[in-house]
Amino acid sequence: MKKLLLVICLIAVGSARTLAQESLDLLVGVNFVDPTPAGNGPNRTTPIGPAVSQDGHTLFFNNLGYDLTLVIEDEYENEVYIVFVPAGTTNIVLPSYLSGSYELKLYPEGYYYFYCDILL
Repeated sequence: MKKLLLVICLIAVGSARTLAQESLDLLVGVNFVDPTPAGNGPNRTTPIGPAVSQDGHTLFFNNLGYDLTLVIEDEYENEVYIVFVPAGTTNIVLPSYLSGSYELKLYPEGYYYFYCDILL
């Protein structure tokens, strides 16, 4: 009986932590334009960004299958934090000195990037 109660408590704590994470809605931006597109014209497929959620200063990645560079910019578009995020990373803890509203940008290799506003 004690083991059952312990398992139930552990599930409840894990569920509460998952509920505290806020999913980030990433938008797509064009990094630069390739002057020589392959095929009959430019690729019009919208790239699919990584699944990212936030809990305080921690960012969680779900099934990150490629390397990317994470950039945090202030309101004046100054880069205040940059870090390389290797494929397979599950979370990144941002520095505690970051406080306020920022823009998060994720740059995989390619012609596009993903961005959103975050509050730290």
